Amino acid sequence: MVAVSVLLVTSDPGPALSEFMRAVDAQTLPAQAFELIVVDGSGDGSHERLRQLAERRPNVVVLSPDAGSAAQDRLALAAMRAEGEYVLVVTREQRLAPRALELLLGQAHRTGADVVLGRVVTRAVSGSAVLGDDSDRIDVSGIDPTDLLAMVRRPLLSAGAGAGALLLDLATLLHEVEAVSAVGRYACAIAESASEPASANGLLTPPSCSWEEGMLRLAVGMRLPGRLPPPVRACLVLTRGPAEVAIPATIRWGDGETASGTVSATLDPALAESGHPLEQGSWDLRIRLMWPSREQTLPLGPGPIRSAVVRGRPYVIGAADGLAHLDVGATLTSVVGLVSETDATVAESEHGALATLAYGAVHVHGDAVLPGRLLLGTFGVPARLTCRAGQARLEAYVGGLPGTNDVAVVVGGGKPVPTGLVLRVGSTGAMVLEERPVTEPDAPRIPAADPAPLVQRLRRRLPGRVDPLVQRLAGVPALRTLYRRLINR
Repeated sequence: MVAVSVLLVTSDPGPALSEFMRAVDAQTLPAQAFELIVVDGSGDGSHERLRQLAERRPNVVVLSPDAGSAAQDRLALAAMRAEGEYVLVVTREQRLAPRALELLLGQAHRTGADVVLGRVVTRAVSGSAVLGDDSDRIDVSGIDPTDLLAMVRRPLLSAGAGAGALLLDLATLLHEVEAVSAVGRYACAIAESASEPASANGLLTPPSCSWEEGMLRLAVGMRLPGRLPPPVRACLVLTRGPAEVAIPATIRWGDGETASGTVSATLDPALAESGHPLEQGSWDLRIRLMWPSREQTLPLGPGPIRSAVVRGRPYVIGAADGLAHLDVGATLTSVVGLVSETDATVAESEHGALATLAYGAVHVHGDAVLPGRLLLGTFGVPARLTCRAGQARLEAYVGGLPGTNDVAVVVGGGKPVPTGLVLRVGSTGAMVLEERPVTEPDAPRIPAADPAPLVQRLRRRLPGRVDPLVQRLAGVPALRTLYRRLINR
């Protein structure tokens, strides 16, 4: 028996079918642990496409409904075919986030809940006001099940058409079960929406951030329209593709009459995804403001670059496409870069000349050694970033012929980053790392004009009254050829 049965009722999905299947294939829960049951009544050729997809996926089943059957009857058909311990209903407009099934099932097994709720978001808004946190037991009295995923223990569903009706009526189902838990911080699905995230419109200042004890602390200035602070809550939102993580934030209002203050949040990257580490890659950063009847998600502008190595994993908070982002695993850029001359040395050892670059600005939490590269001009040598006792230093054995080479480094992804230093090798082989000299650009050289040939200078001295005669002589081919030969000497 599989752990989860995912049910989908669809008709004429068109291009949405491929996007939905890509999200299913991206699930971190092993394919043998879940099944996808699709009840499809398409007339646009999608049914045949689904059957072809099912032939290549042993965990996908495609069923055909009776013509004209109601939505609850089609859902009941899928529910009767389901064999999973839990059942999850999705729509074709929803894209499951990569860890959705893994986290929902894990929450169910950990809490023993009959129903586990997951948040569904769009590009502009989210249900975070409803499910703001992960909870072992939640009060369902004030919950609107709209835009929520509900993974239900299969034995709770009655046989026949009643199962379809119960799955569609989540409000009734939630009040009939004893134990309901939620995966609130991680958005388990994203729904299609024409809206994009709202612009900050000057409401937020660029973020300030710092790393402390392996935690990222972020603060953003906020100024809302109006004179008094409205009843508003906030959270820090990290998005990566269909995945979204919401971290509770606090608001500290100013002393003035205007609704201005500071939004601050603390992110533990090792526990952010419902107790799991953040997935490697670039996460966009946003602030979500939530009122009793509405909410608004605002992107954060670029702030200062802050790097860290936490428990052996590199992180870089910086900017991409004009927006703030957190690069987990340093997949886009190096975790180290510029370094001052006073923090760089070259020392002779029994193994050769060892270059050491100390990076005091990199936050280190836990001991680790990361591989990297050090480039001398276009020639690269292996390097390693040693993180120990709260300090980070890059080490590499260097050498070369007498001369000067620019020094660049890379630890993580992306292109090598200049250090601002050069390695100078003397005629005796002595090496030193020093700041790259700043040279003023040379002024553009204006080439001197070539002196005109003798014949042209004589021609310019002739009085203007002889010009008609010169014009007539120029019409003689032999004289014109002779003139060209003379001026080209």
